[in-house]
Amino acid sequence: MSLTDVEAAAPGAANSLPSSAEQRVMEAALTCFARWGIAKTTAEDIGREAGMSRATVYRAFPGGKAAILQAVGTREIHRMMATVVEVTARQETLEGVLTEGIVTACRLLRSHPALSYLLEHEPEAVLPFLAFDRLGPALALARNGCSTTVARFVPLDTAEELVEWGTRMALSLTFMPGRIDAARPETVAAMVSNLLAPGVASEIIHAVPSPAPTPAKDTP
Repeated sequence: MSLTDVEAAAPGAANSLPSSAEQRVMEAALTCFARWGIAKTTAEDIGREAGMSRATVYRAFPGGKAAILQAVGTREIHRMMATVVEVTARQETLEGVLTEGIVTACRLLRSHPALSYLLEHEPEAVLPFLAFDRLGPALALARNGCSTTVARFVPLDTAEELVEWGTRMALSLTFMPGRIDAARPETVAAMVSNLLAPGVASEIIHAVPSPAPTPAKDTP
């Protein structure tokens, strides 16, 4: 079993709020995955961590560990996207949005306890998810969740394309780092300026207006 099981989740699946029992199971699963990985974690382990019986776990997730993994993966992607949207909404330029989005996504991916454990001890569970022809579901989730922020500056179809390329860059910088250090925003900003922004310069529809200057007081 691997993180590619998340592909079965529809982009809008997280719109239905999970029950408290489902939340407890998912939190317990994250703890177990960060401690033992996916392969060694059983539904019984998750139930023990959640303080539930095996039967209660299966009532919450009739599909067992595969269904739990799918739900956890989808929820974590949505959590990360919500954080990215929150921080990029404060940016006032297209380049600022793209830079902050990539930097924040890389930071969240690198600091995720379960993902960090899997990359070190069970990479076969993660790396297939990063294959070029397997990114479709993750890219769809990113487009659906983050394009509106970018669409403040360019048409929506262009915003969706930029989000897709930004997502690919964030994944590449996280899991296959090269000369660009995602922990240094200035290097990511240079990449955005040189590689992403020039391709859409003619499509920028407006900039966030600067605050109006305070009128000078009349002198007596």
